[in-house]
Amino acid sequence: MLPLSHAHTRQAETHASLDIGAGLALTSRHHVYGAIHYATPWRSHTVCLRIVVWAVIRIALVLSRAKRHTTAGRIARWVCWVVSVRGPVFRIGSFEGFDNHGVKHALYCGGLPEARRRSLFPPPYEMPSDLLSEATGMLHVCLAGMAAYPLMGLIPQWPQRREGGRQ
Repeated sequence: MLPLSHAHTRQAETHASLDIGAGLALTSRHHVYGAIHYATPWRSHTVCLRIVVWAVIRIALVLSRAKRHTTAGRIARWVCWVVSVRGPVFRIGSFEGFDNHGVKHALYCGGLPEARRRSLFPPPYEMPSDLLSEATGMLHVCLAGMAAYPLMGLIPQWPQRREGGRQ
């Protein structure tokens, strides 16, 4: 993979950061709505976690830009990338959006008997019953995909060896 220019890197970081922020805001709103609608206040705790994840990503991004050519900057770039991919993209997009909502809807619309669906998604999972909750849940996949695209171009590269010695 060819390294991106500094301007393209900043643009990709900005796009990924905005998409991640939108995804974290959406999932926070989704869980607060679910806590109220389904009378399950424990769902609201995810808002605090989302704020911490967003803060870590933003601080790491600012540090990586400010200390671009230093060890601290490279570590911050890795932290930003790993936290972004592991949290908002995989955990929220893949698990929350795809598994908890997408697969559940595919099984529901595909006619899988309710007893079998309930065995796959036992309480506290809710069966599709609220359009706003389900639509915002499925949007997680879209926002995670939008964030994943620029993040793929930002995969931090390990130092490359030159012929005849280290770089």
